[in-house]
Amino acid sequence: MYQSLHLWTTDYTCLIRDNEGGCLAHNLAVTIPKSPQLISTVHCAKHFLGICFTHPPLQAEPQIFGFSIFVTALTLMSVVFTISDPRFRFRIAIVGFPLVPLSLVLTAFIGAMVLYADIAFPLQWLMPKQLANPVYWQSTAAAVFLLLILTWLYFGLLRPPVFSAFNAARFTGQCYRIILNGDDADMRMLANELARSAKNVIQLASNNSIRRPRSRQQHQSVPASLSVTERHAHSLLLLIGAPRFCRQIISSAPGTAIAFFTEMSRAKKYFVPIHQFAKNISAEAILNRDSLLYHERNEFDSGALGYWKPFSQAIYGDYALVEALGELMGSPLDIGYSRQRRWDATQLSAYTQATLITLADFLKSGGLNPSPCLARAFQTIKESPRGMYEIDALEAKAYESDAVAQLQAAVDFVKDAVKAIDEIAPALKPVSLRIRQRNRYVSHDIFDQLAALMFDLIDAASFARRTSDLAWSIQYITVWSQFFDPFDNSKAWAALRFKVRRLIYDEITRFDGLNYKSARILGLCLNVLGIKPVRRTNSADRVDHALKRALLAWSRTKLMKCWEQRPDVVESGLPANLQINPRYRRIVRTFPKFLQRKPKIVYFQLD
Repeated sequence: MYQSLHLWTTDYTCLIRDNEGGCLAHNLAVTIPKSPQLISTVHCAKHFLGICFTHPPLQAEPQIFGFSIFVTALTLMSVVFTISDPRFRFRIAIVGFPLVPLSLVLTAFIGAMVLYADIAFPLQWLMPKQLANPVYWQSTAAAVFLLLILTWLYFGLLRPPVFSAFNAARFTGQCYRIILNGDDADMRMLANELARSAKNVIQLASNNSIRRPRSRQQHQSVPASLSVTERHAHSLLLLIGAPRFCRQIISSAPGTAIAFFTEMSRAKKYFVPIHQFAKNISAEAILNRDSLLYHERNEFDSGALGYWKPFSQAIYGDYALVEALGELMGSPLDIGYSRQRRWDATQLSAYTQATLITLADFLKSGGLNPSPCLARAFQTIKESPRGMYEIDALEAKAYESDAVAQLQAAVDFVKDAVKAIDEIAPALKPVSLRIRQRNRYVSHDIFDQLAALMFDLIDAASFARRTSDLAWSIQYITVWSQFFDPFDNSKAWAALRFKVRRLIYDEITRFDGLNYKSARILGLCLNVLGIKPVRRTNSADRVDHALKRALLAWSRTKLMKCWEQRPDVVESGLPANLQINPRYRRIVRTFPKFLQRKPKIVYFQLD
């Protein structure tokens, strides 16, 4: 007992003395040796559930992460997130787990930790002996806060999330919110962000979700037979088909459209619900003169983009994809009529160039069978010079009218299409070259479709009749000489000219009398071919002399009878330099006199 007391060291110090100098109260300072057994016995102020609770030492510790520092860091973090761009907020919102709610919980936990540490240690509250050090509390809170910031930076900057099965609902919901609000800045951001998710969206979407629908309503909603991820991918592909969102893609993120169509062609998934997106993307690319489609038209002026044509090849270069999307009238070549009416000659030329790319891939596939998608494209090109019926009213401004420019663009398309046939498929032949066809309304191959387009363009040119100069310029120089060039005798041109001559002759001779359309075409042919009989030795008229001989023979026997029955119809189709003289029963053609004293006049006698 006494030996153990020698371990203690005592020191008496008088605190209060009386008047006589006696010590009324003293202080006993005890120095305890560094013995583990004694320390554990003395420092444990309370035991609870086997845990030693003690009072923390009252000493000045370094401030690693106090409450004041936490409030400053949290304020700075909130300001940075508030002024951050929509791209960062969008990436945080589409993380596969609830990052924002989890961050709020962790932030509250960190704040409670540092606040408790700043209060408990100065007041020496009881706490477990192992945690009775403020450095542990502050370092733990600082580590969790740093991890939270790094997590946000990882998902917001270093490794942004993409569309997947884990975040499909969040991703689609955020896209719906942005497109629904219609803010231009947010939609531009989303247009760029979708490029990284294009591959996953196409892979996770169902390839048979809209194939051959029974009704129009079926491809406007999400099929119930799809899985959860497929339903979200289906909804997302329908969402991005909004016209105003497609307008933002064309103006600021054409790479997104390239990514979607390239992935569809690579994966050969042609029946995902992207038909609305394809149609609107193509329409907006044509309407926007500054789109990538216009920068790819000419390789001599556009550099590498003109040679590679990334946008045009991705959107229009896969005929199988275009034709599959065309089953729902949603191919890139199926442009709505309301948008076609706003086209000018430049925009029509862009459309024809896109059609040529599809036609080239169609020919590379090795077939000349009729293509429904290309047939609708030819119909669009045929209807483009719809303003030709007003050409005579424009008078002096007729040469500068947009209708003539559109007609020229359509003629150039035919020439480029025939050139592509000669280059890509030189050995292919049309299905039928018979003069007699039992059903001439059935298109047998691509040659029949092109011949029908040529015939319609000739019909459009026949509206120019008021002045001889205008009629000759449009009918012969713009159209006829381009189709019946005697120096171009390729196999494709030979087949097309044969079919066009047949269509012209059938239109004129189909009924006993002429109607307004057939009268215009007959007047155009008499104007461009002339009314002089054909000489067999004249090789310059070889490509169209057969048609001329046939029409002159028909006119000699039938035209006067048609004029006697309906003179207004016949005269409405003849140009200004052609008239019928009923007294002498002949056609009179008057040429411009130029420097001659009298104009040259040619007659053709009728029976």
